[in-house]
Amino acid sequence: ALTRGYLLQKSLRQLPAWVAVIGTSALVAVMHSLSPVSLLNAFLYALFASFVALQQGSVWLVWYRGHYLV
Repeated sequence: ALTRGYLLQKSLRQLPAWVAVIGTSALVAVMHSLSPVSLLNAFLYALFASFVALQQGSVWLVWYRGHYLV
């Protein structure tokens, strides 16, 4: 929730949306990487979660679903 809630919202105020989404998704991937495969999976999920959070206007749907997927 930290990256999609706080960092994504702050980044969206200063950067184009695609830069903010890819940048915060890359940060999530690095924070959750244990191997190259998990790095890719974390990046792809973070991209998806960022778009859902932007579409919904809230991180709660992403947090709730992501919390139970782990």
